[in-house]
Amino acid sequence: MMKLTKTTVLLALVALVLAGSAAAESGHLLVQKTVHNKYQAQQIPLLTEGDEFVVELNVFNVGDGDAHEVSLADGEWPSEAFSVEGETEAAWDVIPAGEKQTLNYTITPTSGQGQIRGFPAKAEYRPTQDGNMVTVHSSMMRSFQIIDKELHERLTATHTTEKYIVGSVMAAAVLIPLLSFLNAKNNLKAKSN
Repeated sequence: MMKLTKTTVLLALVALVLAGSAAAESGHLLVQKTVHNKYQAQQIPLLTEGDEFVVELNVFNVGDGDAHEVSLADGEWPSEAFSVEGETEAAWDVIPAGEKQTLNYTITPTSGQGQIRGFPAKAEYRPTQDGNMVTVHSSMMRSFQIIDKELHERLTATHTTEKYIVGSVMAAAVLIPLLSFLNAKNNLKAKSN
């Protein structure tokens, strides 16, 4: 009787493990949204009117099974402030386990002032071929300040003339008192002789 119970328990555990591993084979998507612009290295959240920047969406299947009927959409860019070049939506029949798909498109700010608040992209997929649709959202892109070209040029100009003026004033502020001191010292020497 005891032997039968151990065998039954062992068989039940094996069945649970096999059922669990079969059920565990499903896709699990992570979506990463990144904005690439010329200020990215400095971590400056700034976009300039007329300058293109690239939005990159990476869809990673980190599950141990395929993800099916995958759709990705990132269409919340206000048309009065941005022009969009390329597709902001994509679809894939299958993204295999451990694989990645990428969608890139270009955005150009068309209005000179304002701010765009970060927003996520949205993906839908079936974790198994017969599973229910699952919705996930990407990481949030950061918010960006949008400035017009004139302000951008003022902020990023080399200001060479201003640097020469400031340098000359600083040199005068040091040299005039120094020359006065040396002159006074020479006058004192001349009087004492």
